[in-house]
Amino acid sequence: MCEALYVGEVGFITAGIRQVADCSVGGTIIDERATNIEPLTGFNPSQPVVFCSLYLSDASDFPVLKERLGKLRLNDASFQYEVESSNPLGFGFRCGFLITFRNYSRTSRNRI
Repeated sequence: MCEALYVGEVGFITAGIRQVADCSVGGTIIDERATNIEPLTGFNPSQPVVFCSLYLSDASDFPVLKERLGKLRLNDASFQYEVESSNPLGFGFRCGFLITFRNYSRTSRNRI
């Protein structure tokens, strides 16, 4: 354990976080023994402006797509998704982007 990190040094932490989705970009990490620490100010999470819904033709692929969207979310903090359902289409995902889906699909098609 060290007291501080300086330029050029690399450190790591271990945490009891079970779901990576429980973390967000800009979160403040503190020592649980600290009592008077306030989170850093000035960070606002991104708000998507373009939305689309994704539905699968084969419902058995749903868990695979959910896992892949979760990994994509890890790499791109501007991407958001949530599960949605439709009577005729079944379960799917509502995805939010900061840029148009057409531009986004060009850059992330291989990730999904």
